[in-house]
Formats: sequence, C-alpha cells, structure tokens
Amino acid sequence: MAKEKNENQAQVDLLALSKCKLIDEDGQFVEMYDLWKNQIAIFIFLRHFGCIFCRKHAVEIWSKREQYEKGGAKIYFVGNGARFMIKSFKEDLGIQDAPVYTDPSLVSFRASGFKRGFLAALGPRAVANAIKAVAEGHAQGGMYQKDQGDLWQLGGILVVKPEGKVGYHFISSAAGDYSPENDIDQISES
Repeated sequence: MAKEKNENQAQVDLLALSKCKLIDEDGQFVEMYDLWKNQIAIFIFLRHFGCIFCRKHAVEIWSKREQYEKGGAKIYFVGNGARFMIKSFKEDLGIQDAPVYTDPSLVSFRASGFKRGFLAALGPRAVANAIKAVAEGHAQGGMYQKDQGDLWQLGGILVVKPEGKVGYHFISSAAGDYSPENDIDQISES
C-alpha cells in the first residue's frame, strides 16, 4: 500500500494506518485494515468526544447511514479519548448502534494526515463555527475533560476502499470545519 495524496497535498500512510489498533467501548482492539478489507470504510475522525462540532457532524452522518450502506460503505467514528467516554457519546447523540472507536495514541490521526494545534482548534474560525452551531441548537458534551480526548487534535474524513485505496480524504483546517455535504454524499458512489 502506497502513500496517497489528497488535494491539500497531505499524505495518508495506508500501510501505517492498516496496522493501527483502535479500541472499542468494551476494551477490544481492532486493526483498521480489518474494517476496510471487505467493504468501503468511511472513517469519521472526531476532535474529541465532547466537541460540539463532532457531535453535530456525527448525528448528521449517522442519519444518512442507509444511503452509504446502500453504496456498500460502512461508517466508523474514531475519537481519541478514554474508551469509557464512547458509551455516553453514543447515548447523548442517540446513535447507540454506531461503531465508535478510540485511538488515544493519535497514531491513526497522524497516519491520516490530520492537523493538530492551538490556533486550528480554538482560533477565530473555530469561534465563529461555535457560535453558528449553538445558534442551530447543538451543545458541547459538558465542560471539556481530558478523558474526552486531545483538545488540540482536529479530525476529518477518510474513505478507504477494499483494494487499499483512498476514495476520499477531507482534512479539517479548524474546529467545526468538515466536509461539504455534496462531497460526502458522493462517497459511496465513487
């Protein structure tokens, strides 16, 4: 598996990513390769489990799961907080059936080329996005706690096809920045 580039010239190291181990809410480990080897995998990487933007995005994406599944894809959410945070994340959002994992090591985030930093996570663009999300009725998952995940880590979307190719890659450049609806809606059709 070679490294793939997206339009932002960021690299996805699929070889490293294939070996990354994610943890589910029961403490079981799964290699990421096992999630894409038989079907298209849509990985939604979350900043942290309490992030207002990630929570909003997770609900929006999960509400369209049938559309993606009809196209042969499966959605996986990947956070980076403590595994015990997964259950409340799913319950709070009403997505109990969603496959949610965590990678506290951030290895999968790095292999996917996602950004990390203070200004990206909490800069002016993030504040504007927060005001909009609150106005739309979304809420933060309580006061930020270290167990929710890395406050400075950004997420994005990575789609990997069974043949080990990147089908889509979106890198958030600020908290609250995620893929335009028309882009992600094309994922399972590509």
